[in-house]
Amino acid sequence: MKLSRRTFLMASAAIPLTAAVLGAPLQAGETGVVRWLSPENTTGNWDPSGNTTLANTRIEFIVFDTLLRYPMTGDDLLEPELRLAESFEIIDGANVDIVLKKGITFHDGAELTAEDVKASLEYYSREGAARAFYPGPVKVTVKDSHSLTVTTETFPSHSFLFLQVYSPILRAADVATPEKLQGSMNGTGPFRYLGTDASGHSFEAFDGHWGGSTGNVKKIVVRYVPDGNARMLALMSGEAEVIERLEPEQYASLQSEEGVGTQKVNSVENRYLHFRCNKPPFDDYRVRRAAAAAIDRDGLLSLIGEAGYKAESVLPPMKLGSTPLPDYGKYDPELCQQLLAEAGYPGGSGMPEIEYITSTGFYPKSKEICEAITAMLQAQGFPITLTVMEVAAWNDAYYNVNAGNMIDGGWAPNSPEPNIQLMLQYSSKIGLVTGVSEPSIDAVLAKQVAETDMATRAKIISDEVLPEIADKLPNQVLFNSNMMIATSSALTGIGMTAAGDLDFTAANMA
Repeated sequence: MKLSRRTFLMASAAIPLTAAVLGAPLQAGETGVVRWLSPENTTGNWDPSGNTTLANTRIEFIVFDTLLRYPMTGDDLLEPELRLAESFEIIDGANVDIVLKKGITFHDGAELTAEDVKASLEYYSREGAARAFYPGPVKVTVKDSHSLTVTTETFPSHSFLFLQVYSPILRAADVATPEKLQGSMNGTGPFRYLGTDASGHSFEAFDGHWGGSTGNVKKIVVRYVPDGNARMLALMSGEAEVIERLEPEQYASLQSEEGVGTQKVNSVENRYLHFRCNKPPFDDYRVRRAAAAAIDRDGLLSLIGEAGYKAESVLPPMKLGSTPLPDYGKYDPELCQQLLAEAGYPGGSGMPEIEYITSTGFYPKSKEICEAITAMLQAQGFPITLTVMEVAAWNDAYYNVNAGNMIDGGWAPNSPEPNIQLMLQYSSKIGLVTGVSEPSIDAVLAKQVAETDMATRAKIISDEVLPEIADKLPNQVLFNSNMMIATSSALTGIGMTAAGDLDFTAANMA
């Protein structure tokens, strides 16, 4: 692969030697082997119900399969793609009949049955799951070896279908052994987990995959490399075939680079400024709105470039009920000062010290974006300091609502279901990341969850839920992300979803 001087200098400015960053080198490239460098660390727990971490869900996408999923692109965002399900029928607002495809096997050779689906769905919907995407438990009645009925007593059946994207089907025997779920993976997907060592997480093509494969990728090695420049240099020097989360200037440069391919999709990911609403000063919604009014989001869009697009609402445009909100996130310094005075902090006087936490090496321009926001808030009197963490430390802080007062982050659920964002982030029972407790938000959330008609529910979300969240503002959407990857030109046919998940079933290595 030819490495131009301009690209080499840009990639290597922060890293004197590749080996110093990557440590033990990845195995030499060989036909059919893809070395994939991830910008985020996995959790160390392979149980899908135990996390909401993007690095884990990226891997789940190639190892497991779901009953169905939604492409989240094109004209009909609500039209599902059947996967393990042969068919389904919504019986009423709380019941769905599902028929499974026959002849599907897990990686350990066991055949998929309705008992496996029952165990998986009831496991994911249990109270206390870290991946708390289900608003309540589901009950599964097995009719025969390949058909079942799912009953959702506390939320609509169409919502259950939307949630299948994040419900990879597990073996019932594995669900009964939690330590096995945590330590390994046994799915029905196109790649089988081999293990983890110093070179990364290794996977090999599963010859028994029900969907078949038209590509020749035989093995994938996924390795966490937190530095974006190191990832780019590894690609350019032939030590990797896939890298994620390109910086905008990297994407622009690599588009014209010989031996490299690039892809970009408008994604489902919101990039947020999360307020820790469980403590002063952001326990007062007026202070949260004041901070949002101090931020010039158009300026941030100029900074993020190709890596983002404008956010006009609490939800990205692919979600059920999403609609643009007038003046959402409007830059208004006068309003900022008015709200600060109303909250008892005129010009920022008397406000406690504020820590703003971000990461470096994961989200494009995260450090630069947060430096700009810090300066904007300081100009309005907010006593704020920025803490920049490496990705693993930031991941630990992200879900700890007692860490800092504001935190940078994103949320990229690849499903039309809005509750993956609405309930997890804004319900007082969960308050993931934000720690929010606002009765007025809880009331409208409960109303939309109880509505079984999809069109009526979408209207409640657009007309009542989103405006109330924008008023109380537990977090501010700064912009929506574009997912950008770069690949060796030797790797062709790789697919990418609107959440950035990668599909290697049609990929070929020259």
